[in-house]
Amino acid sequence: MPSNKMPNEMAVGSYLAQRLKELGCNQAFGVPGDYVLGICDLLIEGGVQWVGCSNELNAGYAADGYARVNGIGCACVTYGVGALSLMNACAGAHAENVPVVIICGSPKTSAYDPRSPIKLHHTIPGDLHAEQRAFAGFTAAAPLIDNLETAAEMIDEALTTCIRLSKPVYLEIPLHDVAMAACPGAGERLARSPTSSWPLVQPHDDEAGAAAVRAAVEMVAHASRPAILVGAEVCRVDAQPAVRRLAGMLRVPVATTRHGKSAVEEGGTICAGVYQGKLSRTVVKEYIEGADVLLKIGSLHTDFDYLSAQCGEGQATVSTNLCGVSLTHASQPETEATWFKPVAIVPFVNALCDALRERHGDAAREDEARDKPTKHTEPKDKAEGCSAWGGARAAAVAALEHQLAFDAEKPSSPSEALTANGFLHAVGRWLHNQPLPVTLLADTGDALIAAGDMPLRPVDMFLSQAFYASIGYTVPAAVGVALAHRNALEHKPPKHHVVPGDDEQGPRRVVTLVGDGAFQMTAQAVATSIANKLPITYVILNNRGDSIERAIHEGPSYNNYNDIPEWRYSSLLHAFGQPPGEGFSAAAQTVGELDAALTRADESRFRHATNLIEVRVAREDLSDALVQFGQFLKAKAGLK
Repeated sequence: MPSNKMPNEMAVGSYLAQRLKELGCNQAFGVPGDYVLGICDLLIEGGVQWVGCSNELNAGYAADGYARVNGIGCACVTYGVGALSLMNACAGAHAENVPVVIICGSPKTSAYDPRSPIKLHHTIPGDLHAEQRAFAGFTAAAPLIDNLETAAEMIDEALTTCIRLSKPVYLEIPLHDVAMAACPGAGERLARSPTSSWPLVQPHDDEAGAAAVRAAVEMVAHASRPAILVGAEVCRVDAQPAVRRLAGMLRVPVATTRHGKSAVEEGGTICAGVYQGKLSRTVVKEYIEGADVLLKIGSLHTDFDYLSAQCGEGQATVSTNLCGVSLTHASQPETEATWFKPVAIVPFVNALCDALRERHGDAAREDEARDKPTKHTEPKDKAEGCSAWGGARAAAVAALEHQLAFDAEKPSSPSEALTANGFLHAVGRWLHNQPLPVTLLADTGDALIAAGDMPLRPVDMFLSQAFYASIGYTVPAAVGVALAHRNALEHKPPKHHVVPGDDEQGPRRVVTLVGDGAFQMTAQAVATSIANKLPITYVILNNRGDSIERAIHEGPSYNNYNDIPEWRYSSLLHAFGQPPGEGFSAAAQTVGELDAALTRADESRFRHATNLIEVRVAREDLSDALVQFGQFLKAKAGLK
């Protein structure tokens, strides 16, 4: 039951719950432990739903997935064994700029004195600050909240930092003498400083921003072949409208990195497809690498995304991301870039559009209906637009042609054995026929590498951990994603949250593509999905091993480290407690069996339940994309 305490009698833990609720974080993922049990009670009493997980790593991944959709997520664990088990998930959120709040209940403040004669369980004897120091390397803030007088202020500062910088924060709170104690001035602070008044946008300096725009507009205005490449950070700061505006003004389509797939809607007239270096479709590769000025928006230059890319070679770049704005001229290495900080993505892109409009006047029209690249006729001369058309228009047209070809491709026979390539095409066609929007998650391995070229509809979302690439991430992350979509329907999200495509038709379907090796890392999360009645369909690609590692380097046949135990995947839903008739399991080895399983998943009794489909392919079967990807990483690692 919710607490009946008056605001001014509010405990520190209750104050934290209230702030999380204000920010739209209505769920906390965690594992209970004796140092955090009281905080769990206070969160629940404050209206934050507790979502119990099988282990702390899964809780961290689930909070990460929730945050990518909801704008902020929360994991709650006990000191020592709990928090340290979650650290890998925290590191991934930090690497990928995901705003997750990690709450750790800890021993009483007197225990932090190294002279204390009592050695407490779950602790590192003599140094209770070790955990806080460890998390400081993976977070934007890691305060030990051990002073009641400053507790509320420290909580507010950490939460503001979490959202402004789009990074995880770690709050270590001694349970008995802080978390459960009265928080001085809590009621007055809540009334005086609601979260709606907080500065929750990316840090931005007007003078630095103006200087960046002046330098960038000279480069862009003189470009004959500009191109736009966007990454996942566009989603973190809601920069999609600004990107569409710039694309319309320049009359060019937008390509995304693999990490940023669906950052601009696919299947429409603006997205040219996914640029992934040598794995790119030819027309996308030529569009990006043939540009004389490349505008990189929210895109990190990672090896997974760019894969022996040649973009940036001999071309000028204008890059804006969470670190600021950087400019390089043709043939100038990125290490010698000119930086402007702090400059936020959205104000910079919008100011660049304003500067281009002022410079070109009517030539820089922003009429979206007219400027969609695939609808516009080629200009008679350069004066009709900001840039030459040619290859940019071809890239946009080819994106739609690729989607049509993908949809039209049919397997030859239902009895044909499934392959990694065929499996992805079958799932892609099924997704295109879904009545509601879909959020697709792809785990590191064949699912992620090959899914880059799987076209989506404009209403669909794609999520992955394509940079940090911790295998098994998507299984619990899907739980967080599904709950975030449910949260968007049940609660009105604050202004800084963006949940595209959710409406009153019902919650999105969440589909997770995951290899068998990755699934075995975090499989217990399926039980959490069942317990919370979530509409997740797990599709497991079973080739009896870690395919991405095999693609890089195969182990010795007599003791192969890439092989894994064979599981009976179709029995897992029953083992994880799913009631009869609520969801189904299936195993498919042929095209016909997979089509039948996907059709069954569309039945009304299964559409909003947890389902599991095992796709069995040959041990040596890898998608064409993964084979190329493995060869690149093998050469990079110097393996024979």
